Amino acid sequence: MAFDAKVLQVLIASPSDVAQERDTIPKVIYKWNDVHAEHEKIVLLPVKWETHSSTEYSGEDTQEILNKQFVRNSDILVGAMWSKLGTPTVKSNSGTVEEIEEFIRLQKPIKLYFSTQGLPHNVDLDELMRLRSFKTNYQGQGIYKEYASIEELQQLLFDDLTREVRKYKARPSNEEKIETQPKQITESPDLKKN
Repeated sequence: MAFDAKVLQVLIASPSDVAQERDTIPKVIYKWNDVHAEHEKIVLLPVKWETHSSTEYSGEDTQEILNKQFVRNSDILVGAMWSKLGTPTVKSNSGTVEEIEEFIRLQKPIKLYFSTQGLPHNVDLDELMRLRSFKTNYQGQGIYKEYASIEELQQLLFDDLTREVRKYKARPSNEEKIETQPKQITESPDLKKN
């Protein structure tokens, strides 16, 4: 049966070493929709560069094109990291980091998860150090959690999405803000005649 709902776009951000997580995150989002969408009147839409980018030449760097196409329009960022930070961009240490920094600048919610699973046998130590430095920089900001298995990531993400939707629904909308502002009383020309 059809129902009216708001759609929140959930940007999935990660470097290439977390392919399993990139497959899992949309599945968790779809499960969340199955359980909560009709009751909450919110539908979560997974957004990935693989599905939401289009070819474009504008003379700008690739990440800025992606930022314009869908990063800035997304409502929540869900990121996963394990052993690498990713490819540097013109503005940042990696595309994933640039997307996170864009969300911080726009003051939008970020749900970031770091894997504590054993490292791959061919880990790039320079990449690992870049990742650890990034993680240390954001340690006190409360934007990330750690997970030891895909099952733990699924549960953390499902619960965090539920909390985030509840926070979103608790915020006054622009219409509510306008309606709750005190109305200015002005004299009517008819009152001046009396």
